[in-house]
Amino acid sequence: MNNSNKRVTQLPPTLGVKDAEVRTFLDALANAWDHRSGVTDSSSQDRFITAGEFQSMATNALVAALASAIPGAPVVGGDGGGFSPIEITDVIASISDEIKKSILYQILGTEIDPIDIPSIRRQINDAFSLAEKYLADTTAAIAAESEARAQADSAFTRTVELQATRIGAAEAAIVSEASTRSSQVEALTSSVTTQASRISATESAILSEATTRANKDNAIAATVNRIWAAIGNNGAGIVDEQLAAVTPVAAQATKYNQLQAEVIDPNTGESRIATLRTDFSTYSNKTDGTLRSIYSVRVQSTTGSPPRTVVGGFGLALTQTGNAGPTIDFGVRADKFWVGDISGIGDLPFVVLTAPSTVLDANGRSVTRPAGTYIKDAFIGRASVGTLQVAGGSVTSMSYGRSGAASVPASGEIEVCRCYVDMPAGSSGVVLVANATAGPTSSDQATGYLTIKRQDGLGIGFTAFSMVQSSQFSAVVTGFDPFPLTGSSWYALYVANPGSGPGGARAITVQTSAITATGGKR
Repeated sequence: MNNSNKRVTQLPPTLGVKDAEVRTFLDALANAWDHRSGVTDSSSQDRFITAGEFQSMATNALVAALASAIPGAPVVGGDGGGFSPIEITDVIASISDEIKKSILYQILGTEIDPIDIPSIRRQINDAFSLAEKYLADTTAAIAAESEARAQADSAFTRTVELQATRIGAAEAAIVSEASTRSSQVEALTSSVTTQASRISATESAILSEATTRANKDNAIAATVNRIWAAIGNNGAGIVDEQLAAVTPVAAQATKYNQLQAEVIDPNTGESRIATLRTDFSTYSNKTDGTLRSIYSVRVQSTTGSPPRTVVGGFGLALTQTGNAGPTIDFGVRADKFWVGDISGIGDLPFVVLTAPSTVLDANGRSVTRPAGTYIKDAFIGRASVGTLQVAGGSVTSMSYGRSGAASVPASGEIEVCRCYVDMPAGSSGVVLVANATAGPTSSDQATGYLTIKRQDGLGIGFTAFSMVQSSQFSAVVTGFDPFPLTGSSWYALYVANPGSGPGGARAITVQTSAITATGGKR
């Protein structure tokens, strides 16, 4: 993988540099770099600032200047009274910028190097080449070699053990090599074991390596274990690598596991590789007070021609530098992030789409959902919202009904219009508004009553009005139902005339009528 375009955010440890003077110079350079880049002290006045930080500071300064000139403008910074829409957008941008600069974010987006297949096959071939020396005249062999050398200032030992069999094209071998080396300033050990079986293009192997080294400046212990199986160009492998390293000022421990499966299309020659890698690392430095622990899981696919690589994952990181307190981050880099019930029943209550996603709706149609956070049920103690978009009818249930001309007989009452609502249990109530335009049918005077009634006959609102001959009068009646019926129900407007009194018992003609219901679902 080409790393030439990657930015250097932190200089690597100098654990492997043997020359003490060179290492001291590099450590001083690294400490100066960490100070100026803000790794040692993010509040230092000497620290570099990034282009994103400069843009954020300039934006905040401009917003503050404009806000100070506008009476009643919201205070930039969110002092407990909420955030303005502009401020919320700025906060999201600044937080995103900080996250994208973090070590964890960069790790989760870093491509996984493929398993070094050529080195595995070289080690397998070396084992069989050694076996050939002892299988020249037989089909099975056990052999051992050893040597030891000692001088005034150094000592060396080496052993090689071999077990090998061969019948036709079928070969199997186990080769173990171990060595030790000591001098006045350094001690080393190394062991390599190769177990391999193959028949022509079908092969499998287990390769194990271990190394220790100690001198006055560092102590290192490392192991590498590789499992490999292949038929032709199709292969699967597992790599496990561990390292512990200590210097007079720093200590680190790292471990990673990598799984890889690869197949090649025999028709097109296109390779398809799936990779999973888990990394564990800890680091401590007493010079600058750095503490760091990182756990990450990454998955990757490489397909197509030219190859296209997609990588993502999740991780947990603890970082502490200088006198700054530790921070712990948990991050996810994925197209979708979701939380589901362990029973597997029902909808997912929480889903995050980081990019537009095409899904099937309830009718089986393909629809595109925009990037965002989707929550089935949310319980929020306090919220600052920049822009609120509410789907129609999701907060209130509205209904409307109307009717044309109708006649109300003397001393009679008729329903002139109705509307339907569908209310959940525990709703905040229904507000009702109705109106009617009416006049006397023939007499010189009439009196009308308007009443809003619920489906079960409960009266919600009432008003009366008087009319004279050859005139039309409009009347409005309002009402509020604090405890509406659960589920679908209706409200209706009734027009009646009294059986007695001024203008009583007179026929009425209703020209138009309407009723509106607004039900709170909050």
